[in-house]
Amino acid sequence: MAGDTMAWAFLLTGLATGVTAVAGIVLPGKWEAFVECALGIWLMALPWVVEPVKDPSTADWATVIIGGVMVVLSGISVFSGRGRRPRQE
Repeated sequence: MAGDTMAWAFLLTGLATGVTAVAGIVLPGKWEAFVECALGIWLMALPWVVEPVKDPSTADWATVIIGGVMVVLSGISVFSGRGRRPRQE
């Protein structure tokens, strides 16, 4: 049962990330990087929030690494000044 819960949590997080990426193409801006940063933090905490374990598995650590990569890349996007479009009037 807990494995099913974890699978659903991963699926929903992946779908949210995909929807955010597509929405960022349609409506570019810094909001996308902030949302992806939050999703990365959520992904890093997910194994311990959904199914607390004392001995994390390789999949748990892979999730933490992937979430960390999301946080770093979205942080670079936020602080580099990219993603801003000049206002056209």
